[in-house]
Amino acid sequence: MERYISLSRAARLVGTTRTELQQRIQNGELQTFEGQLEMTELLRAYPEAQVEDNTMIERVERIMAEAVNKIQDEETLPDARALHLRLSHLGQELADAKASLCRYGWIIDEMTRMLDEAVAAGQTDPAALRDRFHRLLDDPSACPDFPRAAIARDRILSVLEAHVRLLPSGHDFFVQGNESLLEAALKAGLAVDYGCSNGACGKCRARVISGQVRQLRPHDHVFSEAEKLDGMILTCSYTPLTDVVLETAEASGSSDIPLQHIDARVRKFSMIDDHIGRLQLRTPRSRRLRFLAGQYAVLKGTDRIGATYSIASCPCDDMNLEFHVDMRLDTPLTRLLRDKPPATLHVEAPRGDFILQEDSEHSVIFVAWETGFAPVKSLVEHAMQREMAEDIHLFWAAPEGGHYQHNVCRAWDDALDNLYYHRLVADSPEALDMRAFERIESGLADYDLYVSGPESFCAQVRGHFIDRGLPADQVRCEPLRQGLEED
Repeated sequence: MERYISLSRAARLVGTTRTELQQRIQNGELQTFEGQLEMTELLRAYPEAQVEDNTMIERVERIMAEAVNKIQDEETLPDARALHLRLSHLGQELADAKASLCRYGWIIDEMTRMLDEAVAAGQTDPAALRDRFHRLLDDPSACPDFPRAAIARDRILSVLEAHVRLLPSGHDFFVQGNESLLEAALKAGLAVDYGCSNGACGKCRARVISGQVRQLRPHDHVFSEAEKLDGMILTCSYTPLTDVVLETAEASGSSDIPLQHIDARVRKFSMIDDHIGRLQLRTPRSRRLRFLAGQYAVLKGTDRIGATYSIASCPCDDMNLEFHVDMRLDTPLTRLLRDKPPATLHVEAPRGDFILQEDSEHSVIFVAWETGFAPVKSLVEHAMQREMAEDIHLFWAAPEGGHYQHNVCRAWDDALDNLYYHRLVADSPEALDMRAFERIESGLADYDLYVSGPESFCAQVRGHFIDRGLPADQVRCEPLRQGLEED
């Protein structure tokens, strides 16, 4: 009796990343069935995996500390260490029971095979078959070694965090403590549907296919009796009690998200270097900006004259928006910021379709010129949230001293095994030496290319890669969004 687990849970179980598991699957080192890994297969590939993890105690403590619902009677929970030991004991008992069931299932399969062989050979002696059956029961070494310890640890993980799978996309994520389903999904980089996030609009509706959930907070949106019986909930107001399968809408393209109008507070404006400013906006909790990584916004002051800027932050943090502003330019926004940053700015977003093709299995090349890095930063952070398995090559070109967040890129390069940062220096976009791309010019059909910069720069880079075999339909370009005025 095989035990299958999702890639996300397998990664947690052996202490690695989904990225590494996906790479090993692509290399043929691991076999999957319907997108899931069999436990024994996983431990064969990771024989050194530690099934005991002391960090679980810390996670129990954190979950207990963050718990919203307090025990109403006089009984109290045991301390974190005692709770961990009891969970470990229960997990081991369950693992032993599952291993025994697996063993008996294997014995039944073996006896069925023996009977079929005996009938085919004309052997009808019941005593011989009985002796073979008893040997199977009495000799544990005759049976496969079932991963009791891994099953036990998996059971503990399922207590500390619930695994959620979404249909029809098949995306999955984990929920810890008293996080809402919506909060956890956004943190995992998923583009699930939502609106107000406080239970009024009903846009975050989902249907519970399997598993149990509980309500965290009341909501104003009213479901009909038929919808309640059908398992409809609001993901902003519920958290899972067990592993859960939900049916819910997700955005797959820019057209799936409506244009929003939000008055956002200017949280901070500071200069990153002598020329580029970092503008940080915060939306109201009930009016968070829903967008896809790589899109842009129109920012307006009190005069309602708009200026376009690419969003440099990740959709996973939809209340805190980041923009990179070239203060050398004379735009409606730079004029506002030079005088005195306003208390609020009006945001119209999302716009644009410079978004990651998440259904693609290709490796990715990002090429940016100066502040064209802003939408690329959003895309890279989103790819990190989604734990992309494919290689990511980031080429950032700028004049000497113009890589204003060079340390951020270096940190990505150091932290991620599949991300490679290349700092390119040129006095102008036209002066960029195309030989800088020679290191990845083989097998270009297996890459998607994203270019962000002046239109002439985008055309130059696009043409260079297409001439060397990269299919044209695998190229996406984004012009600089630095204060282009819109009424």
